[in-house]
Amino acid sequence: MLRRERYFFVCRADHPLAGKRSLSLAQLAGQEMIQLARSSSVRQHLEGLPDIKGLRSSSLEVEHLATLAGLVAQGLGVTVVPELTLFHFEREGLKACPLRDAQLRRPIVLARRKGKALSVAAQAMVEQIVEQARPSAG
Repeated sequence: MLRRERYFFVCRADHPLAGKRSLSLAQLAGQEMIQLARSSSVRQHLEGLPDIKGLRSSSLEVEHLATLAGLVAQGLGVTVVPELTLFHFEREGLKACPLRDAQLRRPIVLARRKGKALSVAAQAMVEQIVEQARPSAG
C-alpha cells in the first residue's frame, strides 16, 4: 500500500459549507449530491458507508469527473470525490473541503503480476513511485 487517500466535499465557493476547514459526512445531511455512475469505484465505496444515507441524491448521475465539476460549478449540486481526482475541480468558483471521517479513506496500492519481471525502466518507475509515497520526515 502506498497511501490511504482522503475524500473531499466539493461545492461552489458561495455554498454555506465552502468556508469550513474540514467536514464530517453527518454535516452533509440534506445536501443534494451529484453522483458518479453506479459502476465507478468512487460511487461503490461511498454507497457502502452508513453515514452516506443522510445525503440526498440528485437526479444527475455522470460518467466523467470533468462533467461532474462543470455541474457543481453551475450550482446543480455538490459532490464527494477522492483526493487524487481533485485536479478536475481546480477551477474558479469551486471549493474542496477534506472529509474527516475515518471510513472515508481508500487504499492506493502498487500491484504487480506475480512471477513477471519488470523492465529496467519499469523498475526505476516503481522505485520513484515508492519513494514519492513515503511520508516525509519533518
